[in-house]
Amino acid sequence: MNKGPVYPLRFTDDEGIVHTLDHPDEIGYDLEFIDDFDLHGQCEDADGDRVRVVVWALELLLLQTVPDDYDVARVTVVESPRPDGTTEWTESFAGRALRSVLRGADGSVRAVPGHWREADPAEVPHGRVDALTARDFNTLWMKARGAKR
Repeated sequence: MNKGPVYPLRFTDDEGIVHTLDHPDEIGYDLEFIDDFDLHGQCEDADGDRVRVVVWALELLLLQTVPDDYDVARVTVVESPRPDGTTEWTESFAGRALRSVLRGADGSVRAVPGHWREADPAEVPHGRVDALTARDFNTLWMKARGAKR
């Protein structure tokens, strides 16, 4: 489970400039557009833990600690159909569930976490592995959060 980052965060951009972020409200404003596919730097918290940040159109969508060796190229996506007609796609890295998308039988979609303050999914479910690419999963998750990627 994501313990959450310890402030202040230090985001080092691709030019080597360090942005110190003392509060979550500063993150969206300072970083504007950041995700695993538009990453322009790296973030760590006050304890030195790596922090994954997803910001889109100035809105903080995801903030989670991840292993130091986190690499989107090594993310796994599992598709798990449920008896009620819901399908769950869960993104994981090194056996840890990071985020999920639930599509209801009615076609509605819900992102987990649905807000950056919420907990990560509890576990990686059993199902078909690599049902989506990491990029396609990211697009689906961001759309479920209301962001246009």
